[in-house]
Formats: sequence, structure tokens, C-alpha cells
Amino acid sequence: MAALSGHRLLFEKFDELDSGVVAGPGTALTWMLVEFARALPKSRRLSVLMRMAAQVLFFWVKHVDRLLGQSRRAQEAASCTYFYGRWRETAVTPLDIIARYGETGFRHL
Repeated sequence: MAALSGHRLLFEKFDELDSGVVAGPGTALTWMLVEFARALPKSRRLSVLMRMAAQVLFFWVKHVDRLLGQSRRAQEAASCTYFYGRWRETAVTPLDIIARYGETGFRHL
């Protein structure tokens, strides 16, 4: 919900019609693993090989996003989210945004 709360603040002068996850935490994890593997070697050629190997090894991780769907936990770690809204005259207050975030199960680590 962190990304969606950020959208809510950014679009404070809009009524929310819809919002959700486009690419979930599986996609984010896949990107991180591939980029991590690519960053390990100093050689450019070896870096390309490591990236390709990581893409082959971890291609399946992003498909876990389908299982997670629009769950709260998927929203908290999503790679990409969207916000669809309609213009309103008055802004949503920061306290309203915080209250909404609290209703969705925010918890401190």
C-alpha cells in the first residue's frame, strides 16, 4: 500500500475511481536478482553472461504475481501500481490518507 498511498498523496485533488497492482513483487524480485547477477563480475562479457543466466534461472519468479493478485501484501511490495481518478475541487487531507493506509493493515517491522 505504500506506493498506492504515494499515489493518493500525489493525486490529492482527485477522487479515487480505481487503483491497484500492475506488476507485483515477483516482477520486482526478478529484476533485482537479474541486476544483482549482472553487477557481480567486473568483466562486461561475464556480466552479460551472468544476466542471461539469471534470466533463465529466475524467469518463473515474476509469474508468482498472478497468484498474489491485488492482495495487500502484493501492493506493499509491488513493482508498479496505478491510480485512476476524477478531478475534485478540494484535496484529500493527509490525515485521510494516513487513516486509509492504517485500515489496510499497515504494520511496523
